[in-house]
Parts: sequence; C-alpha cells; structure tokens
Amino acid sequence: MGKADFQECPKCSGVMMVKYNPVIPLEQNEHCFRCGYFHNVELLRTEFHMPIDCYNNEIEQLDTSNEVDWRETLLKDEKGNYQFKEQSLPGYGCYLLARVDGSSEFSTFSKPVTAEIIQELMETLKDPFYDQDKSFIAAWDIDKNEQIVLFGNAKNIPYRCKLSFKEWSEKKEKYKLEINW
Repeated sequence: MGKADFQECPKCSGVMMVKYNPVIPLEQNEHCFRCGYFHNVELLRTEFHMPIDCYNNEIEQLDTSNEVDWRETLLKDEKGNYQFKEQSLPGYGCYLLARVDGSSEFSTFSKPVTAEIIQELMETLKDPFYDQDKSFIAAWDIDKNEQIVLFGNAKNIPYRCKLSFKEWSEKKEKYKLEINW
C-alpha cells in the first residue's frame, strides 16, 4: 500500500487509518484505533519466482543482463475481472504495551477479549522491560458502542484510540498536533 489517510470508522465513529494503493483504488486496508474494526481488500497476484537462469552461482549474484519482467502479475478470472480477497473483523478493542525506554507496542484484538487473553498480556507486562503505569488494555463493547478499560489508566490512552474522529480532528486542528497523537 502506498498512501495513508484517516477517516471516521463506520462501526464506532473513531479514528480509522486507511492505507491504500493510489494506482488501484480498490486495494485498501482500514483499521480503527478505537474499536479495532478491520477491513482489507487485496488484489490477488501471482507469486514471484526468480527464473533459475538469472542467478549466477559462480559469483553469487543476480544476472540482470537478460530481459526479465520482475513484476508480479495481477490475477484475473475467466471474464477478465481482477480477483481479490477481502477480510473483515468487527472490532474487539485495543491495547498498548509501553516500554520503559519510551517506545510502545500498540495493537487491536482480532477476536473477543477473554480472561485468557488478558492474563497473557498481564504476564507480558510483568517483565521489567514494560512500564505497567503507561500501558492499557481496552475492550470494545459492541452492544453499548463504548470502550471499556480493563487494565491501566484511561488517561494513558492516546486520543486517536479513545476519541471520535470528529473530536480527534478538532483537537488536532486546534492544537496543531501531530497525526499520531
């Protein structure tokens, strides 16, 4: 994917990052920072295989002197339509594992949050490499359409992960803040 933009999530009205291929608009990846909604459309391509005759074993490098098309080929069906695969997940929440060095690992859940998942993350946070005071785990309640903080302090949740797209956009514009805030 070549470019990224931010839009309102169709599930929770949160901040959703949309990565897309500017050459092929159908191909895009949507991922909400608040509820975890995920939607991906990817065109199918042939697997890239390097022709054997392009590799020179004696000097262990590619021989690029012959005319080989190194690009992948988009697959089409019998009617000439491009083939694609599509994947969607409704969104189950997000978490941030903050590290003592100031870096962090942010992700969203691809399945409902269970006690086992929470326990696994809590075990990870016991490592002194992580900063429990700056970390959080938040589930998305689909029925109530709200974020529920399961661990950590809601103050530590970045605005892009807790505000609506409209609120985030207004704050970002008002304070001239960076996109990732």
